[in-house]
Amino acid sequence: MRPTLKFIVLFCVIALPLGINAQDTILNTTSEIKIENSSDERYFETYVAEGTFQLGINISCFLDKGSLRVKIILEETGEIFGSFAVGGSTTKEKNKESKFTETVKSEINKVIKEPLPGNYIIKIIAENANASLNVNIQQFSK
Repeated sequence: MRPTLKFIVLFCVIALPLGINAQDTILNTTSEIKIENSSDERYFETYVAEGTFQLGINISCFLDKGSLRVKIILEETGEIFGSFAVGGSTTKEKNKESKFTETVKSEINKVIKEPLPGNYIIKIIAENANASLNVNIQQFSK
């Protein structure tokens, strides 16, 4: 086979599969949330449009005090797509002289294939919490 023909065949083998998905769009959204001495509810919203064929949600939590509950909800239907709760250790002994620190790390990764279009809500419920959350959302569409 001539070098030019080899190059064309190699190009077709490598480039054509890449070209099939060349028109896909990836939307990345990231939010860093800090919670300090809070017992409130917070909401993070993202809209998923028609034509989105995959939705990826990653939530990382670093809890220093209290507890947190997190839910992923489709607003229109109320359907819950994932949830977790995290809390630190507790003690029954109350020694004022003791020093104890702890950070609890928790993470959820959710992939929703062919998600329904609509408003997805990440609901964060804090109870006497000091924490930070990283919310990363990826939407894949044509």
